[in-house]
Amino acid sequence: MNSRIELAEQPPAPGRSGHGAAEAAVIRKLSSGAAGTRRLLARYGAALVCVRYREDAAINRRYTTVELVVDELPGKSALCLGRIGYQETALRQQVMAAVGKWDAGRKLWTLPRTAVRRLGLKDRVVPGDG
Repeated sequence: MNSRIELAEQPPAPGRSGHGAAEAAVIRKLSSGAAGTRRLLARYGAALVCVRYREDAAINRRYTTVELVVDELPGKSALCLGRIGYQETALRQQVMAAVGKWDAGRKLWTLPRTAVRRLGLKDRVVPGDG
């Protein structure tokens, strides 16, 4: 007895066989708090950044995806404050050439962290500011 069961073709699960939300075209993007995001905002709270509605016409599927903030850290300042003596004219010229700016209020030089490394001024950086 040769019985054969034919199964209806099932669409591939998301993420399989090259199909899924990642390959689907974005048809609408809504910022957190916009009309249409209320249910997801209640679910994810302040972590919700945006909601995207995607459509994969090849497999006739629509997806709702969310973008969430999962971690938050203080950023490193790209600028450093450092001391350079008034009499150190050659060094001041190098700092100015490296886009350093004089901060008269603090009486310190502000310059990019990369310039501090390149010029070897790490020991002149004011603690707590870089």
